[in-house]
Amino acid sequence: MTRPLDFRWFFRALLLSCIFFSAIALAQDVQTQSRQLWQLLDYIAVDYPGAVKNGQIISETEYAEMKEFGEVAQFELHNLPAHPDKAGLLDQVKTLQQKIQNKSAPTQVAQAARQLAQGVHNAYPFPTEPEIPPDLTVGLKLYQANCVQCHGASGKGNGPLAAQLDPTPTDFTDAARAAQRSKLALYQVISNGVDGTAMPSFDALSDQERWALAYFVADFASSSNQENASGRLSLARSQLKKSLKALEQGQQDTAIKLALSAYLDGFETNEAALAIRNNALMRQIESGMITFRTQVRRNDITEARSTEAQLQNWLIDAEAALSPSKADSGATFIAAFTILVREGLEALLIVVAMLAFLVKANRRDVTPYVHAGWVSALFAGGATWLAATTLISISGAGRELTEGLSSLFAAIVLLSVGAWMHHKSVANRWQTYLQNKLSHALTRRTAWFLFILAFIAVYREVFETVLFYAALWQPEQAWAFSGGILAGVIVLAVIAGTLFKGSQRLPIGRFFSASSIIVALLAIVLTGKGIVGLQEAGVINITPIQFIRVDLLGIYPSAQSIGAQAVMLIVILFTYWINTRTK
Repeated sequence: MTRPLDFRWFFRALLLSCIFFSAIALAQDVQTQSRQLWQLLDYIAVDYPGAVKNGQIISETEYAEMKEFGEVAQFELHNLPAHPDKAGLLDQVKTLQQKIQNKSAPTQVAQAARQLAQGVHNAYPFPTEPEIPPDLTVGLKLYQANCVQCHGASGKGNGPLAAQLDPTPTDFTDAARAAQRSKLALYQVISNGVDGTAMPSFDALSDQERWALAYFVADFASSSNQENASGRLSLARSQLKKSLKALEQGQQDTAIKLALSAYLDGFETNEAALAIRNNALMRQIESGMITFRTQVRRNDITEARSTEAQLQNWLIDAEAALSPSKADSGATFIAAFTILVREGLEALLIVVAMLAFLVKANRRDVTPYVHAGWVSALFAGGATWLAATTLISISGAGRELTEGLSSLFAAIVLLSVGAWMHHKSVANRWQTYLQNKLSHALTRRTAWFLFILAFIAVYREVFETVLFYAALWQPEQAWAFSGGILAGVIVLAVIAGTLFKGSQRLPIGRFFSASSIIVALLAIVLTGKGIVGLQEAGVINITPIQFIRVDLLGIYPSAQSIGAQAVMLIVILFTYWINTRTK
């Protein structure tokens, strides 16, 4: 006899599924409620000074709104689910209402509102930051498409429609108000709009788009509204926090990537500017970032927590040091000058060595290839930066990987060039070479090789220099900034002219010998920088050691970079020794 089908398992599964998805929906609804309550309290903290001053009402409309928001906050809190802290939070909201009723000082009301907001978040947690770093270029496009008509192109609240609106649009450049307004608050306003104003909800945008717009708008209060120091350092702090959280949850690979992003996408481009204003702090943060990444790789959660907390404090100090109010013309001039000379010197030495060799060898017809190489690199570097800031997104890891690989490639090429020059300088081999082979050796293929070498030598420096300058730029320091660049160009030109003329006075044999030494030293320098670039891209581990650090020479306190430079030095010495032994 056939048994009837038993559908009880199906209905049980269906019931469990309904319960599961209902629980998810309820959790999401609680998050939405608590986040909206947080937004309301943040609004009170920021806008109350516009209602009351010195115990007197200065705007009846604003004051009535503050009282209303206090009542709404109590209502919203009462409707949240039961929690051990809920009774205490309801007492806090009553205290806040009483302070508003008594026309208390704005600082007291703001403190009460923010303490209550923090308590709400602790009891009913919700995400306070984007899942991935926001793209400020997306934020710019969204702002131009949706916000310019009211808030104006520069965020001053003076758009074409502003005069018709009551209340008038917010002035995002108001530094005092911006200091009290978090990116989460901006995100909430963008998501929900503001009742009683012309500010609509932009909930049709994706979550990531709303975060991008919030981060972009937040930067209006700084001196630059594109990836400035404040925004970048804030991103570094956010990524560190996420990295530690991922590590605590057992997601080590994710934690490593976030730790790298904290340094590369958040801190690195501000290093040069910070070094001018507070070099000790810059070194602390840089060393701390390395230590944190090492601890994450070792899965050392306890030590990582301690380092992350220390880095958060240092990054706050860095934000203060890099704020527009701390800027001065002298520091800006020195920073712009130092960046250009530091980044440009290596490329200059390589290009000058090639040109000097060609002129010395009576092959001026090939020099246009070298000039074309370095000029093309200047344009390509600028175009890459433009594309990276308007069309595509190049991560810090991708930038460092490119620089690391190009540095190692250039080091290998220079090793072979240096060995060849040293070989020709020994036992007057240069005389035979010049007389019999040089006229045929520099073929079109060799000329294009020189073009490529000049291009790589310059391109690897240009893109990073532009990124450093983007972080340093402040409109109010434009003259000092431009003056630093001009002074750097003059110094590099003087160095180039001096080296070129000096090389022409040397006898050909001594020229080959001196050039081989310079090229070999450059190979060692680029080897160190190449390894460090790969370390910062996360390709090679970092083993910190107690050792001197000289950025200009590519010497860093890392076992891997020092070891690679030692190997390169041994190879050079062995090659040169072979040259002296070969007849």
